[in-house]
Amino acid sequence: MLLESLGWQEFRYKAVIAVLVGLFQLIPFLGPIIVAVVLFMMALVRGVDTAVAVVLIHITVQWLVNSFVAPRLERRYIDIHPAVLVMVIVAVSEFGWLWILAAAPITAAVRDVFRYVYGRVSDPPLPAGVLPGWPPKILPDSRLFGPFIPAQPPPPVEPPVPIAYRRNRAIRQSQVPGNNR
Repeated sequence: MLLESLGWQEFRYKAVIAVLVGLFQLIPFLGPIIVAVVLFMMALVRGVDTAVAVVLIHITVQWLVNSFVAPRLERRYIDIHPAVLVMVIVAVSEFGWLWILAAAPITAAVRDVFRYVYGRVSDPPLPAGVLPGWPPKILPDSRLFGPFIPAQPPPPVEPPVPIAYRRNRAIRQSQVPGNNR
């Protein structure tokens, strides 16, 4: 569809190709390569220049998605440290490809269940998703996540120490000779 908007010829079976590309994206590393090869062979019927353009567009889109979009989505919605996710993927890789694909969602679900149970068992019970010692999550529109938790009053502030200048250098007034303050 991107090539059509650029004025190139129409491709057949766009919806089928889009669904297959989406399914192959679930396969780590090899999926985009398989998609690039299939797209190249399909576009080769139209000509070499079209095939090269299709593959270059595919590589560019993959780079943009993997460099900018995917990390932000993973950080915002999954919120699992990448090192933990890599360890989980390595651990479940013994069970097959389906477990590798399901590693991130299962890890996020286990983490959420742990947070919920740990927060409810603690004394006093905390709102769901808040661990002891953690500040409550603040949503982008400045609403608190969960029930309202009043903030602690700030610690008392000591009065500022007066500053004096000596030889164009700021010093505390207590360091001025003859001042016992």
